[in-house]
Amino acid sequence: MIKTIIFTTDFSALSMQAFKYTIALAKRTNAKIIVCYALEVPSTIYSLAISVEKYTDELKENALARLTSFVGGEDLEGVEVETRLCSGLPEQVLNDLAAELEADLVVMARHSRSTLERFFMGSTTEKILHETRFPILVVPHDGPRTVRWKPVLCAVDFSEASNQALRFSIQLVKEYGAELSAVHVVEFGASIESIATEKLRAQLDTLVEKAKQELDKVVHTHAAPAGTTTVVAEGKPAPIIVEQAGILGADLVIVGERGHSLLERMAIGSTTSAILRTASVPVLVIPAGCAV
Repeated sequence: MIKTIIFTTDFSALSMQAFKYTIALAKRTNAKIIVCYALEVPSTIYSLAISVEKYTDELKENALARLTSFVGGEDLEGVEVETRLCSGLPEQVLNDLAAELEADLVVMARHSRSTLERFFMGSTTEKILHETRFPILVVPHDGPRTVRWKPVLCAVDFSEASNQALRFSIQLVKEYGAELSAVHVVEFGASIESIATEKLRAQLDTLVEKAKQELDKVVHTHAAPAGTTTVVAEGKPAPIIVEQAGILGADLVIVGERGHSLLERMAIGSTTSAILRTASVPVLVIPAGCAV
């Protein structure tokens, strides 16, 4: 299922941590790793005493040396690794390279960004997520980074995007002998909870039970393996998903990305983005339109 992994690096310490995880992932899945660096060469260079061509050649030479050093510093026994130096914006480079290699997965580190930057333009990670149409695994800078996958947590909101994520999750656990827990979050709103009468609370409990029945039905329809568990919880989706990952002991969260308008990304962000920013375990995003 996972045969070719593209790992994108910026040579940072966070990227090195994510690469260690990628190596463990490749060993678990018997996959090949393509380590990629996207070199953004400026189109115009001012106040330089050397030619643009010479400047670009030196940048490429330095980048290739750093790629070799980056990969050579790890124990790669039993793992096939190649390096690729590409020119252009990271999001476009990854799209093109993933299509060329028919990659099954793109892995990258999650980098901390300021609130202001996330509000106005988003991080490089989020730009890539909104541009790339291949499964992307984002590895956090803290927390556990194992590949036990016992269980994998798949967030389900009954949309087609989450159905894609669920199908991918089921394939993953069947292929690699992992365990699966499907989690749905019912959001009533804090104001309703604070003023709910006993009668209203009973009605809300009925809705939760119906959601549990629907979740069980969806899991069964997609032929999830025996032993798959389902959980329905109440609250804000992103923090509850992150919380449930801790409760269940999940070391991988899988979510679907429906895609959002620029205004939505700037003003409020998506549930997927919120999970990515706060999860302490790797998060695998299945983009809208991804063939699963």
